[in-house]
Amino acid sequence: MSSRRLDPTTGCEYNLEVEALRPDESCSGRLIEMAQDKEEVIKKRYETWRQQKVTVEENYKATVSSIASDRQIEDLRDMLAD
Repeated sequence: MSSRRLDPTTGCEYNLEVEALRPDESCSGRLIEMAQDKEEVIKKRYETWRQQKVTVEENYKATVSSIASDRQIEDLRDMLAD
């Protein structure tokens, strides 16, 4: 997330790590770090999520299933159809 940048003139967002989303030289000098991508903001959002995760899991426990991500699609389809 910390590689995202914003051009305040055009409002366009760029990602410095993704070739297709890198800015050209005409705007690279005016790019700014996006406020929501600053390290302290990300840490606060993560901490809030970590604290609320248990409550969300408890509220939806009856309707949410855990599924191993290494299973084949056909196996998952059969399991979910039951």
